[in-house]
Amino acid sequence: MTVFCGPSIGAEALAVAQRIARQGSPIDLTADRLDHTESYTKTLFVQFKGSAAVRQMFQIAKGYSPRSNYVLNPHLSLLYKKLPAPKRQELCEALDVPMGDYAFDRIRMIETELPIEDEGPVRRWRVVCDEALGRR
Repeated sequence: MTVFCGPSIGAEALAVAQRIARQGSPIDLTADRLDHTESYTKTLFVQFKGSAAVRQMFQIAKGYSPRSNYVLNPHLSLLYKKLPAPKRQELCEALDVPMGDYAFDRIRMIETELPIEDEGPVRRWRVVCDEALGRR
């Protein structure tokens, strides 16, 4: 699930993930709806309801990357692709994604090559760190 997106260097990403992992704990979030947009990175996605725990994660990450204009919008992208609106809507109606609570117990920071293009795969998708939430 995407909580934050912004520029950083590997050491910063590792520091923010470790801080979130120490201060956070596993969380349950409620899937609200399946939706779509024109945005390449949110072609088709599951939208989650907000929570205090997610807002806290966002604020910690934002503190390390204050120049980012990312707005908190907890979601899980299912597809990165340019598609016309009728096709995106058709996919939303055809997919059976269970709504309700989902458990999240890890934080993973991902690095990609920028910019993410509107065609083709995301290049250099690399895990910078993977931490259990609530570890001390």
